Amino acid sequence: MNGRSLSSIIGNVDVLAHLTAQAARLMRLQTAFEGFVPVALSHSARVANIKSGKVVILAENGACALKLKQLATTLQLRFSSICPEVTEIEIRVQVGAAATKAAIFKVSEPKLSAAAQAGLSEETAAGIAQLAEKLPGKSPLKASLEQLLSRTTRRRGSE
Repeated sequence: MNGRSLSSIIGNVDVLAHLTAQAARLMRLQTAFEGFVPVALSHSARVANIKSGKVVILAENGACALKLKQLATTLQLRFSSICPEVTEIEIRVQVGAAATKAAIFKVSEPKLSAAAQAGLSEETAAGIAQLAEKLPGKSPLKASLEQLLSRTTRRRGSE
């Protein structure tokens, strides 16, 4: 099929029948895959292809691929009950899948609780300021406390 135009493929009934059968096999395998594996894995992987008895599954990351490799024998047995031609499972990591999802599903910052949004009370802020003054000049704790105070002051100032 390499180098064929779309119109020549559409005009060839045999090619269309083959593509339709392949798409139906992939849909059956994907549906079965989603039923076999834990939900977290079904959201992080998908059946990509079946060719010469080999089912190729694309995983979002290495951890997902490792878990799928542990399940490969079970998957192969279950897939072969649906499509008898299945003799092998290949798991691949699809690089960039997570980045694509992050672009599609906008990643947002965690929401602060009402208490965190309210900030520190005046009394608490004063106590933290006194503690920070007693700490040595280059102390990491002093720098953290001063940063906390500046954020709290800024939050109160924006209200």
